[in-house]
Amino acid sequence: MIDRKAIKAYARQVLKRNLWPLIGAFALAVLLPAVCLGGGSGFSNAGTLSDLNTYSYGSGYSSDLSDLQQAGDALSEAMTEVAPVFPIVIGALIFGLMVGLIIGLVLVAISYLGEGAYARMSLMAYDGVPVQINDLLGIKGYWLKVIGLYFMITLRILMWMLPLYIPGLILILWNVLSGNLNIFVSLLSGVFILGSILHAIKASLLYLLAPYLLFEDSSKGINQVINESKIQMKGYIMQMVVFYLSFFWWYVLVAVTCGLAALYVGPYVALSVAGAYRAIRSQQEQNTAGTIPEAGAVGAFGVPTHVQSVSEPTAVVESVLLEQESVEQPV
Repeated sequence: MIDRKAIKAYARQVLKRNLWPLIGAFALAVLLPAVCLGGGSGFSNAGTLSDLNTYSYGSGYSSDLSDLQQAGDALSEAMTEVAPVFPIVIGALIFGLMVGLIIGLVLVAISYLGEGAYARMSLMAYDGVPVQINDLLGIKGYWLKVIGLYFMITLRILMWMLPLYIPGLILILWNVLSGNLNIFVSLLSGVFILGSILHAIKASLLYLLAPYLLFEDSSKGINQVINESKIQMKGYIMQMVVFYLSFFWWYVLVAVTCGLAALYVGPYVALSVAGAYRAIRSQQEQNTAGTIPEAGAVGAFGVPTHVQSVSEPTAVVESVLLEQESVEQPV
């Protein structure tokens, strides 16, 4: 059982000790890429569409035409006028889509990289290690693997989601285009959409531990850490749902402050999730070994045992050294 209160209380202590490095790193690695990705990099073709409309209406086409033959002649004349610039328009659209796709993929990769770097930094801080902003560079030796991992997680979440989302979307479109809104079809489409969202949430929680498993052993493969996460998350899905819901009022605070509170809430949640990872791993190891963890191991609440009663990082290191010396002394 995850003691979320103990984990969150310790996370607040860690955040207090490393407040500005964690806030600065969060703004740089998570918020900035998210803002850039949300802003988009699309290309507008409003001018082109306006030109097409000009050609169409300039050809003498009238909305009052009822004769199909006259409408066909008007359309043929409009297409003749547009024909000289049509290849240019198509080429510009294709070029814009390709450039926009490339820029979008680069922004997504940067977002994945920032998210992974900050998750690793949060895990370090939760373990009692004093952190600085340059700790974001700790994944530079395997940054491609981090991007690949987050990409595979996103792809798998979509695979969980789309089998229910697509039928729901089709039912919605059919219901709207048919002209007669059917209550039964509306409810059925809502069930499909809701089911797809629940599937996506379950999938994201199943793969929650994968990045942390990679941070602790970068020699592991992407599929290996994903499969290990799925195994270790069994029995913890609902606990993690409750864990995330416990931040509800913090999310409300972010909304009320127009996102400003995210500078504090983001690092707080990231540290708490790192603590949940430590708690789950600790319980898994205890269940596998069937023994009580030794001094210096991670406690049952996800709080490292060597920092449960110590507030300063220096004292943390000294306490660990004393524990090691006491263990090494001969009986």
